[in-house]
Amino acid sequence: MVTSVRAPLARLTPIALALLPLACNTGFAPQYRVTDLRVLTVRSQVLGSAAADADVGDTVRLTALVANPLGRAGLLLKWRACIPTTSQALPPCLDPQWLATPARFDTPEAAARGVFPLDQVPGASQAPDGSWIEVPLTDPSVTAAVQAVFDQAIQFALDNPPYQCTLYVELPVVIIAQADGAQQVSVKRVRLAPVREVADDGSLPPGFDKYTLNFNPGITGIYVDPTSLDDCLGGPPLAVTCDQAITCDTGATCTPDPQGGLSYCTPTDATLDANAHVLCGRVDARFDQQYGQCAPGAATSTPPLMLDERTSWQWYTTGGSLSDADGVGNVTSAHPKLTRPPGAFTLWLLLRDGRGGENWLRRDFDALP
Repeated sequence: MVTSVRAPLARLTPIALALLPLACNTGFAPQYRVTDLRVLTVRSQVLGSAAADADVGDTVRLTALVANPLGRAGLLLKWRACIPTTSQALPPCLDPQWLATPARFDTPEAAARGVFPLDQVPGASQAPDGSWIEVPLTDPSVTAAVQAVFDQAIQFALDNPPYQCTLYVELPVVIIAQADGAQQVSVKRVRLAPVREVADDGSLPPGFDKYTLNFNPGITGIYVDPTSLDDCLGGPPLAVTCDQAITCDTGATCTPDPQGGLSYCTPTDATLDANAHVLCGRVDARFDQQYGQCAPGAATSTPPLMLDERTSWQWYTTGGSLSDADGVGNVTSAHPKLTRPPGAFTLWLLLRDGRGGENWLRRDFDALP
């Protein structure tokens, strides 16, 4: 097998979707309507930080947003990962044939190919159902393999300056969700960035570090029938986030999301009747970022050429209908129209920043009287 630095970096560092759902939807419901077990997204976050990118020495928390509207019993998630290598061969964690038969990830063949259970990394801990897992990137067996790829990535960026703005590698992680006969398989590409190595290595040229560490985006709330769609203003809130910097109004309580999303204020004044209503998500500007442009000469210019992150929305619901859906029923509009079902249902709003960062806000609705 021919090995090189350029080929694996091209494969491991695309600016692409952070999450690749791999289970087929065999029903006729649109993609936005969640009718059975489904992994909607997975967030990567360094403990003690809003950073989505992890470095050797960090502890990274991976949280899976799993919808289980049928309440299937025995929900359990398994986490498997493939350490990045310099081989041109497709790792099992990204191989469609492996992903179609997830039992292979627990075989001797998988171990020989560099697959390892994240829960067996020394110091790792996880939720009882596996919906989140915290993995310290400190074990020598893990850090040595990652550091070897870091060293090659740094050398490649030294030899090819425009690639300094993509100075990261990807750790592909497979998430296998199982519950009462149902199974879903998804992949999360976790970005690992050698931030400390670049900052501490005095042998590197001044200004070498052009990669912008990515932070997860934020949502301030979901609003209904706003008078200004562009600014998402003038409508009552369906859900409002809260944290140490944003507090709830008098009489409301800051409630953690049981699925690991953004905490929200309860109760809220806005409700939804049987009529169609325009929804609108508002981005939390505190987490807006710029990052270096990847183009010849861009990474080495002074000041560097910077681009604004291009965030995108994704809406999911367990019932009712959403407008502005594409051909397969995805809803990525900033302000779709929702017609709710008469019964109880759940609404999720996801926000992605296009660089592997994501977050979500959830709202549960009672049945109409």
